[in-house]
Amino acid sequence: MPDEKRTLPFIRRFSSVEYERLLLGLIPQEMEDRWFVYLNNDYLFFHRSWTGYCIFELRLDKIVDGCIVIECFVNGCTDQYEETDDTYNSSLLSFLIDTLMLGKNTQFPSKEKYVALLPGELGDVYTKGNSFRARAEARQREYRASVLKAGWYRFGHILDKHAAFAGYNFCSPVALKSACIRFQKKGVSPRTFQNMLSSQAMCFNIFAPLQDDKELAHLVLTSFFPTISEVREIIIEYTPDNQVFKDQSGVGGVDSDVLIRAKETNGNDLVIVIETKFVETEFSICGFRKPSRKSKGLEVCPDDIDVVINQHKCLYVAKKNYGYWERSHENHTLKLGHFPHHKCPFSGPLWQLWVNHTLAHVEASKMDGRARSVAGKS
Repeated sequence: MPDEKRTLPFIRRFSSVEYERLLLGLIPQEMEDRWFVYLNNDYLFFHRSWTGYCIFELRLDKIVDGCIVIECFVNGCTDQYEETDDTYNSSLLSFLIDTLMLGKNTQFPSKEKYVALLPGELGDVYTKGNSFRARAEARQREYRASVLKAGWYRFGHILDKHAAFAGYNFCSPVALKSACIRFQKKGVSPRTFQNMLSSQAMCFNIFAPLQDDKELAHLVLTSFFPTISEVREIIIEYTPDNQVFKDQSGVGGVDSDVLIRAKETNGNDLVIVIETKFVETEFSICGFRKPSRKSKGLEVCPDDIDVVINQHKCLYVAKKNYGYWERSHENHTLKLGHFPHHKCPFSGPLWQLWVNHTLAHVEASKMDGRARSVAGKS
C-alpha cells in the first residue's frame, strides 16, 4: 500500500467459520481472476492481480466468536486506483469479501444508483412540528446531507445501507468497534448503525471512548460523581446473569445501557447503572401494562396491587415468575410512603427506572459496595 493511503470507513464482523475462510486467502488461477487476497499478521490485503497494486488493507481483531474489522485503508494514489468515492469503496470491498472470500451470491454495487441519492437531498420527514424529536430529526437530516454526504433510506434521518455499513453513525473508531463487537448479540441491531436518532448509537459514541481510556473516564465521571478515585470497568449494554431477575431469554430481559464499576476515595466499591434516551418521550413501561395488550384482548395487570402484600397479583410474578419484586425487597430499593399502596407504582415509565435502580444495588451487593443509578435524556 502506498503512502497516499487513506482511512476507509468500514464495519464488519465475521464469525469463526468466516474467519477461517479469510485465512485461506485467494490466489488467482486464471487471467479472469482479478484479485489476489491474503492475510498476514492480522492484516487482510486485497491486490489487483494484473498490476500487483494493493487497493484495500484491513486490520482484524480476534474476538471470542470470530473477528471484527478495527481499521481499514484504501489506496489513495490515483495513478494506481482512481475511485475516490469512499462510500462506494466500502460497498465494493464488502462485495469482494462476500463473493470472493465467503462464497456468497451478492449483487455488484451500483455507483450510479447511489450517487443519485447524494446531491444535498435532505430526505423525507418522519416527525413534523417543533417538538424536540422533530428538531433533532431536522438537524440529523442536514448533517447527513451536508457533512456526511450520505444517502438515506425511507426517511432523511436514517442512513442508507452503504453509509450505515461504512460506520457513519459513529463519531470515533472506538465507538464503532465497541458497537461491532456487540452487534447481532442481544440489544444491538442494524437500527443502531442506521438510525441517526438511536439512543444506543449515542450511548456508544459517549461511553466507548471512556471505556477505552480510563484516565479520560475518571476525568469525565468525577464531574458527576466526585468521590470516584478509580474507574475499574465500563460495560456498554450490560446484561446481568439470568439469576438476578430470571427474565433473560436471549432476546428480552432487563439490560442497562451502561454499567460502571469504580473505586471511591474512601476505598469503597461503587456501581453506577446508567440509562440513556435521545428523543424518546419516556422510559420503557411494564410489558403487561402496554396499551396494545388491552386492545388485543390480552391480560393486563390490575390497578389494585398492594405493593406490600399483593405482589403475586403482578403478572410478571404470577405468569413469568420474574424476580423484580424479590430483588427489590432484598436490596431495600422500595421506600414505602413514596408511592400509593393501591396502585402499582411501576405501571408507567417508572418501571424501567425501578428495575435498573434495583440492578445497580444487586451488582453492588456482590462487591460489598454501594450503588448509584442514573437516568438521562439528551
